[in-house]
Amino acid sequence: MDYFFSLWRDYWKVLGCFLVFASAPFVVEYVAHAGPPWLAPGMVSILSGTVMCLVLVSRVAASERHDAERLSSLTTTTTILAVGAIVFYAFCYAFFVFPAPDWKYRDARGLILKDGAKAALAADPSLSIDKLLEGAGFQPERIYVDWTVYLNRFALLATWLLFLGALSNTVMSFVLHQRRPREASQTTTRG
Repeated sequence: MDYFFSLWRDYWKVLGCFLVFASAPFVVEYVAHAGPPWLAPGMVSILSGTVMCLVLVSRVAASERHDAERLSSLTTTTTILAVGAIVFYAFCYAFFVFPAPDWKYRDARGLILKDGAKAALAADPSLSIDKLLEGAGFQPERIYVDWTVYLNRFALLATWLLFLGALSNTVMSFVLHQRRPREASQTTTRG
């Protein structure tokens, strides 16, 4: 029965850690307003938290097969991947997200204007794409070819999730790498 209670305590400790770690995307989404736009409120947080927790579980599960040198290499590799992903995300965000009066209405621009939008811009040189978006109720599919809007949305979301997955892997690889020497010294002290 002691074994069961030991597992039960460990389960709640791990669950608590996951809840704390998975709450970070909610803070990013609702305080910093930095996550990918257009999804229903909370959806980015749910997807982000899920990816982060899955990466943590897989990293811990695979850690038994990796020595300290491999964990160090993984930490470096995933750090580079995380930095690259957040830089690319910032680039995509700067070029493909249009500003809206409220962060909840931000969305991805498309790449190709529809014929009606092109005609409106040609007819009135003082008109801008941002004015067209405002006139379209900030619904990019009304002025851009649909698939180009979806492509940019996907690129933003995929890059965001790649960043968070790489960041989670970096953090957990670092923790596991730091823990290895301590565990080894405890084993030799006991023996």
